[in-house]
Amino acid sequence: MNLNVLRQRAKLYVRRGYTFSTLASAVRWEGGVSMVQGASRGIGLEFVRQLLEKKDKGYIVATCRNPSGATGLLELKNKFPERLDIHPLDLTVESTIEDSAKSIKDKYGSVNLLINASGVLSIPNVLQPVQKQH
Repeated sequence: MNLNVLRQRAKLYVRRGYTFSTLASAVRWEGGVSMVQGASRGIGLEFVRQLLEKKDKGYIVATCRNPSGATGLLELKNKFPERLDIHPLDLTVESTIEDSAKSIKDKYGSVNLLINASGVLSIPNVLQPVQKQH
């Protein structure tokens, strides 16, 4: 996925009326709503874990392509049922972005902190990983 496509996806949130504070204001953040995209494993999952375990205030919205297969997220949901919401979101499927954004807007109004830890290795017929040259 090229940078222009990612920018278009981010602009979708803005067009729909969703607001995000800047990272600078997040330094003073004492709760609110944090959203972590790409939260099923790796650094995204660790961001969710740290936000939940290091703070006793605020809500975390974690998104990933397949929430039912995200065992680490599901374990955190069992531990923090009131503070963690998990939503399906695939950056290559615009309807999942819209559905997640609408749900978040309806429940919380806005997001105070957005962490995008999602990545795309390939999209058939659009983007392929770089092949190692021998």
